Amino acid sequence: MITIRPPSNMLKVEENRIFDIELSKTSKGELNMGIVETVKEIFKEQGKLEGALETEEERNTEFVTKLIIKLGLSDDQAADVATVSIDFVQKVRASLAKKQKI
Repeated sequence: MITIRPPSNMLKVEENRIFDIELSKTSKGELNMGIVETVKEIFKEQGKLEGALETEEERNTEFVTKLIIKLGLSDDQAADVATVSIDFVQKVRASLAKKQKI
């Protein structure tokens, strides 16, 4: 017996169609995107979040650096003022120590 299978791209089209139907059911028709657009939107939002987190970390690093250098705060004090972990402050302090050795 010979089994005839549809081309692989037809299977992807069918998978996309099924995804679109299920997405429409769960979103109550509020989304007008297919699978490709949905995935692109997810990655776009994830990139924005990662960018925001990087920016926040850069600000925290700069702030903690100033607390250490200009005010001479301890790790505990700097962590408390900057509302970051003591581990974060220790990493900043270690980075500063490396830079001063160069």
